[in-house]
Amino acid sequence: MKLNYYSFLFLLTLVATGLAGCKDGPGKPKGDYADGVFFVNEGAFLSGNSSISFYDRKKKTVTQGVFEDTNDRPLGDVFQSMTLYGKTAFLVVNNSQKMEIVNAGSMESIATVTGFASPRYALPIDVDRTYVSDWVNNHVAVVDMASNTITDTILTGSGPEQMVMSGNYVFVANSGGFGVDSTITVIDFKTNQVVHTIAAGYGPTAMLVDENGKVWVLCRGDYGDFGNLLDDKAGSLMRINPSTWVVEATFSFGQTEHPTVMVPGVSGSTLYFMNGAVYQMSIGDNALPTQPFINRSFYGLGVDPTDGIIYGADAGNFSSAGKVFRYSSLGGLPVDSLEAGIAPNGFAFQP
Repeated sequence: MKLNYYSFLFLLTLVATGLAGCKDGPGKPKGDYADGVFFVNEGAFLSGNSSISFYDRKKKTVTQGVFEDTNDRPLGDVFQSMTLYGKTAFLVVNNSQKMEIVNAGSMESIATVTGFASPRYALPIDVDRTYVSDWVNNHVAVVDMASNTITDTILTGSGPEQMVMSGNYVFVANSGGFGVDSTITVIDFKTNQVVHTIAAGYGPTAMLVDENGKVWVLCRGDYGDFGNLLDDKAGSLMRINPSTWVVEATFSFGQTEHPTVMVPGVSGSTLYFMNGAVYQMSIGDNALPTQPFINRSFYGLGVDPTDGIIYGADAGNFSSAGKVFRYSSLGGLPVDSLEAGIAPNGFAFQP
């Protein structure tokens, strides 16, 4: 479940003792799911029916329930996000309060990490550590990849969401949780220490790093009193210099506009965001785009780095199978549509 106002990687090594080590994250995965696109299907809240769909680029087919079929058990309740790191995938299952670590090519389970309250996103730091934002606990959990346990926590602002790494630092978007926040936490990942807090717009949620290493932050704004639109705080888009922590540019939306999703384009020179429709923006633009690139709203968005195809997730009624619609990055023309699981909310792309 996306907690917003609209509803909002390591190969397994087995040793004789049974200890699972994750020391070889970088590298291309091998297996049935090594060349394609994963659909993150969060499932219906409290139903425990989240799942992963896999689109095979070569065969042009979609396989449903690849985690369940491989491991002979359900994934859990509310599959929030999936992060690929070489040969390993991190599956953050929000309402089950866990993170599944699996082989990215075969979907075979490596470990299950518990101890979270409301995990949202995973960010592999290196082969030894992975950061996981924990929305309710207002911190980032540090997961040790040798023991697959939480060994440290880093205090952030309220409702930490997406994280990115650029230069010597990790940047964490503090969405506000059930309240309001407007900060970005800066962490020195060498020491796991907070070194700075950046003032942002209301409700920062989505983040990405462009081809120049600059950090972009999408802030959804704040709805204030739902019965009074004049009480809304506008959403915004910001660009941050990762070395100086200076906000170099801020682009403001209209007062009642609340953008929700942002993803990078193929080259890192463009980005796409949701604001009632899909908009495309160059990182060199001096103003927000005024015309939609794809005139349709989606629950999730993604761009395949191998071919530039844009993926839009349609969650439908959140209780039955959703759909994924694909578009060309050249003009935003429709390509086709694919079946997904219940409530698709995002994507992970194999190289």
